[in-house]
Amino acid sequence: MKFEDFPIEQLAFIVYQDLDIVIVDMLQSDLMPSGIKPLFFTRLRKALRHLGIDPSPMAGLNFSNYHNYYDEIYKITDELYNKYYNEIMAIFNNNEIRLKCLHIDIIGDCIGESVHLDD
Repeated sequence: MKFEDFPIEQLAFIVYQDLDIVIVDMLQSDLMPSGIKPLFFTRLRKALRHLGIDPSPMAGLNFSNYHNYYDEIYKITDELYNKYYNEIMAIFNNNEIRLKCLHIDIIGDCIGESVHLDD
């Protein structure tokens, strides 16, 4: 599978959730959630590029320096939210699709069922 195999609104919702929940939680608590896969940040940047969001402000973001990217992550999260507001809200307001999205792991956050991607 590739990012292109997912409906754009589902990918936008999943990436938004990962940015908003996983990374922001890491920044606020300064603790790494357990089970995050090493490919997480690489896939996150690829997903953002696929969504038309420039991930270059967090090009060097990794597990050892994530706390240095607070502002960049919030700006990218806002950009994603503003660009895909209607898509994100449509999924958020559809319980069935929202639960489906929350149960698949395409970025590497280990929150749902892991999806193999052709990296």
